[in-house]
Amino acid sequence: MASHDITRSPALRKRRILGWGLSLCTAFLAACGGGEATIANTGASLGGAANPASYTIGGTITGLAAPGLVLQDNAGDNLTIANGSNTFTFATALTVGAGYGVTLLTQPGWQTCTVSNGSGAASANVTSVNITCAVAPQYVKISSTGTPLASSATA
Repeated sequence: MASHDITRSPALRKRRILGWGLSLCTAFLAACGGGEATIANTGASLGGAANPASYTIGGTITGLAAPGLVLQDNAGDNLTIANGSNTFTFATALTVGAGYGVTLLTQPGWQTCTVSNGSGAASANVTSVNITCAVAPQYVKISSTGTPLASSATA
Protein backbone atom coordinates (compact mmCIF):
# COMPACT_ATOMS: atom_id res chain seq x y z
CA MET A 1 0.00 0.00 0.00
CA ALA A 2 1.44 3.35 -0.98
CA SER A 3 1.75 6.04 1.68
CA HIS A 4 -0.01 9.27 1.07
CA ASP A 5 1.10 12.52 2.79
CA ILE A 6 -2.07 14.52 3.28
CA THR A 7 -0.12 17.75 4.08
CA ARG A 8 1.00 17.80 0.46
CA SER A 9 -2.47 17.37 -0.92
CA PRO A 10 -3.40 20.30 -3.20
CA ALA A 11 -6.98 20.26 -1.96
CA LEU A 12 -5.87 20.49 1.67
CA ARG A 13 -3.39 23.30 0.94
CA LYS A 14 -6.13 25.21 -0.90
CA ARG A 15 -8.49 24.76 2.05
CA ARG A 16 -5.82 26.00 4.50
CA ILE A 17 -5.04 29.06 2.38
CA LEU A 18 -8.73 29.83 1.98
CA GLY A 19 -9.24 29.42 5.74
CA TRP A 20 -6.38 31.78 6.56
CA GLY A 21 -7.63 34.30 4.01
CA LEU A 22 -11.13 34.28 5.47
CA SER A 23 -9.74 34.56 8.99
CA LEU A 24 -7.61 37.57 8.05
CA CYS A 25 -10.47 39.31 6.21
CA THR A 26 -12.78 38.75 9.16
CA ALA A 27 -10.17 40.05 11.60
CA PHE A 28 -9.45 43.17 9.56
CA LEU A 29 -13.12 43.96 9.06
CA ALA A 30 -13.76 43.52 12.77
CA ALA A 31 -10.83 45.84 13.55
CA CYS A 32 -12.16 48.50 11.20
CA GLY A 33 -15.64 48.36 12.68
CA GLY A 34 -14.41 48.45 16.25
CA GLY A 35 -14.07 45.85 18.90
CA GLU A 36 -11.21 43.46 19.31
CA ALA A 37 -10.46 40.91 16.62
CA THR A 38 -8.43 37.71 16.90
CA ILE A 39 -6.92 35.84 13.98
CA ALA A 40 -8.39 32.35 13.98
CA ASN A 41 -6.13 29.45 14.99
CA THR A 42 -3.31 31.79 16.09
CA GLY A 43 -4.61 33.65 19.12
CA ALA A 44 -3.01 36.84 17.72
CA SER A 45 -5.03 39.95 18.52
CA LEU A 46 -5.45 42.90 16.21
CA GLY A 47 -6.94 45.14 18.90
CA GLY A 48 -9.22 48.01 17.96
CA ALA A 49 -11.36 50.57 19.70
CA ALA A 50 -15.14 50.52 19.72
CA ASN A 51 -15.35 54.11 18.43
CA PRO A 52 -12.68 56.62 17.49
CA ALA A 53 -12.23 59.36 20.07
CA SER A 54 -14.03 62.64 19.46
CA TYR A 55 -13.40 65.97 21.10
CA THR A 56 -15.38 69.18 21.58
CA ILE A 57 -14.14 72.65 20.68
CA GLY A 58 -14.87 75.57 22.99
CA GLY A 59 -13.47 78.26 25.20
CA THR A 60 -14.13 81.47 27.08
CA ILE A 61 -15.77 84.79 26.23
CA THR A 62 -14.80 88.06 27.89
CA GLY A 63 -16.71 91.34 27.74
CA LEU A 64 -19.74 90.30 25.70
CA ALA A 65 -22.54 92.76 26.46
CA ALA A 66 -24.50 92.90 23.20
CA PRO A 67 -26.57 90.35 21.27
CA GLY A 68 -25.66 89.08 17.82
CA LEU A 69 -22.34 87.22 18.24
CA VAL A 70 -22.18 84.14 16.00
CA LEU A 71 -19.11 81.89 15.91
CA GLN A 72 -18.14 79.28 13.33
CA ASP A 73 -15.89 76.25 13.48
CA ASN A 74 -14.27 75.19 10.20
CA ALA A 75 -16.46 77.57 8.17
CA GLY A 76 -19.63 75.88 9.42
CA ASP A 77 -21.19 74.61 12.64
CA ASN A 78 -22.61 78.07 13.42
CA LEU A 79 -23.02 78.83 17.12
CA THR A 80 -25.12 81.81 18.26
CA ILE A 81 -23.83 83.12 21.59
CA ALA A 82 -26.30 84.55 24.11
CA ASN A 83 -25.68 88.07 25.43
CA GLY A 84 -23.58 87.90 28.62
CA SER A 85 -22.25 84.36 28.03
CA ASN A 86 -18.76 83.60 29.30
CA THR A 87 -18.16 80.12 27.81
CA PHE A 88 -19.06 78.26 24.62
CA THR A 89 -18.82 74.77 23.11
CA PHE A 90 -19.58 73.84 19.51
CA ALA A 91 -22.18 71.08 19.01
CA THR A 92 -20.13 69.08 16.51
CA ALA A 93 -17.30 67.06 18.05
CA LEU A 94 -14.17 66.36 15.98
CA THR A 95 -12.22 63.13 15.66
CA VAL A 96 -8.71 62.88 17.02
CA GLY A 97 -6.24 64.88 14.93
CA ALA A 98 -8.93 66.80 13.02
CA GLY A 99 -8.24 70.48 12.52
CA TYR A 100 -10.42 73.22 13.95
CA GLY A 101 -10.66 76.89 13.04
CA VAL A 102 -12.87 79.17 15.12
CA THR A 103 -13.88 82.43 13.44
CA LEU A 104 -16.43 85.20 13.93
CA LEU A 105 -19.38 85.04 11.55
CA THR A 106 -21.14 88.14 12.93
CA GLN A 107 -20.09 90.77 15.45
CA PRO A 108 -22.42 91.64 18.33
CA GLY A 109 -24.37 94.93 18.04
CA TRP A 110 -22.12 97.79 19.12
CA GLN A 111 -19.12 95.62 20.03
CA THR A 112 -16.08 94.26 18.23
CA CYS A 113 -14.80 90.83 19.19
CA THR A 114 -11.52 89.05 18.41
CA VAL A 115 -10.50 85.38 18.53
CA SER A 116 -7.24 84.07 19.97
CA ASN A 117 -6.03 80.46 20.08
CA GLY A 118 -8.68 79.76 17.46
CA SER A 119 -6.99 77.03 15.43
CA GLY A 120 -5.23 73.75 15.96
CA ALA A 121 -5.71 69.99 15.88
CA ALA A 122 -8.02 68.20 18.29
CA SER A 123 -6.16 65.80 20.59
CA ALA A 124 -8.37 66.39 23.65
CA ASN A 125 -11.40 68.55 24.45
CA VAL A 126 -10.36 72.08 23.50
CA THR A 127 -11.23 74.81 26.03
CA SER A 128 -8.49 77.30 25.18
CA VAL A 129 -10.17 79.37 22.43
CA ASN A 130 -10.62 82.94 23.70
CA ILE A 131 -13.18 85.45 22.44
CA THR A 132 -12.59 89.01 23.69
CA CYS A 133 -15.23 91.69 23.08
CA ALA A 134 -15.01 95.45 23.57
CA VAL A 135 -17.02 98.52 22.61
CA ALA A 136 -16.47 99.30 18.95
CA PRO A 137 -14.64 102.63 18.50
CA GLN A 138 -17.48 104.23 16.51
CA TYR A 139 -19.79 103.71 19.49
CA VAL A 140 -17.69 105.33 22.19
CA LYS A 141 -19.90 107.75 24.06
CA ILE A 142 -18.38 110.93 25.37
CA SER A 143 -20.34 112.79 27.96
CA SER A 144 -19.62 115.81 30.06
CA THR A 145 -20.98 116.88 33.38
CA GLY A 146 -20.29 120.32 34.68
CA THR A 147 -18.75 123.15 32.73
CA PRO A 148 -18.23 122.86 29.03
CA LEU A 149 -14.70 122.39 27.81
CA ALA A 150 -13.05 125.65 26.86
CA SER A 151 -10.96 125.92 23.79
CA SER A 152 -8.83 128.65 22.48
CA ALA A 153 -7.25 129.28 19.18
CA THR A 154 -4.36 131.55 18.46
CA ALA A 155 -3.24 132.78 15.13
